[in-house]
Amino acid sequence: MMLFSQDGNGSILYMYLLPIVAALLGGSVFAREKFSGRLRELEPRPSRSSLLNTSLCSGFILGGLAGVSPLLINLVFAVAKAPHMSFISGRSTVISNPNGKKAMSYVLIEEHNWAYPLYKFSQPLLVVLVFLSVFVVAGLLADIAVGASFFSRYKHVELLVPFVLFLIAWYAPEISGGLLPYDLDLSYMEFLYVALMTVNGAFIPSLMKAVVLPGTIVVVLAVLKKRRDDA
Repeated sequence: MMLFSQDGNGSILYMYLLPIVAALLGGSVFAREKFSGRLRELEPRPSRSSLLNTSLCSGFILGGLAGVSPLLINLVFAVAKAPHMSFISGRSTVISNPNGKKAMSYVLIEEHNWAYPLYKFSQPLLVVLVFLSVFVVAGLLADIAVGASFFSRYKHVELLVPFVLFLIAWYAPEISGGLLPYDLDLSYMEFLYVALMTVNGAFIPSLMKAVVLPGTIVVVLAVLKKRRDDA
């Protein structure tokens, strides 16, 4: 299934489109109220604060559901087509084919990957953890769109903000002109794409970049919005 397979471009495409998919469903919950004119009816400050919190919660849930839906559909097809949950060693070894040629053994998740210990302990548990992680990351991406809609003067602009920020995080080393190391990955892909061969981050650093970084952006946008409303 996606995120656990290095064959084809399905996982890469899914990771790239995750910010857009999450924002499409959960990123405009506040913008719809704003551009419809209904926000003008919420003059008391407690009501505006409640609407802000409700918008963030709704955006998080809707964005999380949107993010895991393609993965869940893919899981159903994967299980129906080729169910396989047995453990595969994460250490590449040279093997001999029946025709006498040498080849490298198949590796699903490499030993240096943060997910490998859990994969070795329980494959179903790892699948559940990845689904929960995708839900949280997609929900935060949707909330970034919600936060952007607090300040946007145009419709649908907020839908592009998470995707643009993802690209900036992904290409940060190139954009920095050498100030950042080229092997630095600030995106969530290092954490969610568990079968990616280049993934070598530990659990905590990968989690920080996937969850804490977008979560901090959401908090900053929410605080700025509340301060502007209180001004």
